[in-house]
Parts: sequence; structure tokens; C-alpha cells
Amino acid sequence: MTAWLAYREPLNPVSKLHALIHMVYGIRLCAFLLFRELNIPRFREMRERIERNSPSTRLMRAPFILQCALLYFFMSLPVHVTNTVPAAATGTVLSRLTYGALGISALGLAVNIIGDLHKTIAKARGVSLVTGGLFSVLRHPNYTGESFLWTFSPVAALLTAY
Repeated sequence: MTAWLAYREPLNPVSKLHALIHMVYGIRLCAFLLFRELNIPRFREMRERIERNSPSTRLMRAPFILQCALLYFFMSLPVHVTNTVPAAATGTVLSRLTYGALGISALGLAVNIIGDLHKTIAKARGVSLVTGGLFSVLRHPNYTGESFLWTFSPVAALLTAY
């Protein structure tokens, strides 16, 4: 939601790009989880088991819900930071570094998407251990992509705020 709001009314081009990266991540995550829920029985069964073992009242679930809310708040905070800073002079070293950080963040998102897609297709074909594609170069493309995405997103925000 934060990314969408920042994308709709950006204060600078960096903010628009930063928000777009976060929106694509959110859409990808929701689509992937929905696909898994609808098409892979093991994940449906796992969700049902978690629901059975979860606390019975919403009040008892509050600590977990608050933890998730804080996680997504801090993940979205860099987008808010880049959207509150007026446009910096383009062509400066700082602006180039900021775009570089966003580029690495976007690369991480691409690795994340390709890794998930490749693994999903391989698992649907019955492969037990995925070793082709990005998995031949990276042991865990999804985690590597997430690391790049969530490390360089705040770096871009810090460079913008500097």
C-alpha cells in the first residue's frame, strides 16, 4: 500500500522507481502464494494444520499479527523515505549511486522471480532436487534475490536522504 501511494504521487523519479520495485514484489508474492494455495495440496494442508494449532481468539493472535505488521512497516519504510525527499540534482555521484542501489535491488527482485518460477515449474514436472537454471549458479536464488532486494532498498533510501 505504501509503495502504491508513493507511486501515485511521487516527489521525485527515484521515488517512483523505488515504489515500482516494491509494488512488483508485493504483486509477485501475492500471486505466488495464491498459486501455491490453489495448486499444491501440500501447502493447503500445511495452512490448515497451522490454523488448527493457532490460538483460538484474535486477541491471542495479536502478538503474531503485530510482528507481521512491523515487518512490512520496516520493509516499506525506505519507499517512504525516498518519497519524502525532493528531487536531487540528476547526474551527481550521489544520484548515480542511488540509481545503482535501486538497480541492484531490482536485480535481486528479478533473481527472486526467476528462481521461484524455475523451481515451481521443475517441481510440477516431478523434479525432487532443482539444480538447473539459476540453481546451477546460486544455491538459493530466492534468498539471494531477497537479500539483494532488501539490502539495497534501504541503501537507496539512505543515499536519497543524504
